[in-house]
Amino acid sequence: MLEQETRKAYLADNPAADQEAPAAQERTWDAVLRSAKFMSAHRQEFFRQYPGQWVGVYLEEVVAVAPTHREALEQGEAKGIPRSILRVSFMGKIGTPRRTPFRIERRA
Repeated sequence: MLEQETRKAYLADNPAADQEAPAAQERTWDAVLRSAKFMSAHRQEFFRQYPGQWVGVYLEEVVAVAPTHREALEQGEAKGIPRSILRVSFMGKIGTPRRTPFRIERRA
C-alpha cells in the first residue's frame, strides 16, 4: 500500500519521470521508496526528536530539519538532493495547526 501511494504521488509530482530511461527510472524509484520507508519506520522517533519541524529524508538519512517546508527543501537541494526524491514531512500531531506567515481574520 505504501509503495503504491508513494509511486503515485511521485509520478504526479514528476510527470517527466515517465520520459527517463528505464534504468534511471528504477534508480530514482528505489531512492524514493527507500526514503519513504525510512520516514515511515522512524516517524515516532522524529516526532520526539524534531517536534514542530519539517524533516527531510533521503535514502536512510535525515538530511534536513527546518521550521518551514521550503527551508527543508532548500537544505536538501544544497546537499545536491533533487526535490523530487527528498521526502519531507511535518513532525506534529495530526490536527496540530501549522504556523502560517499571515493572520486570518473572520468577517462578520
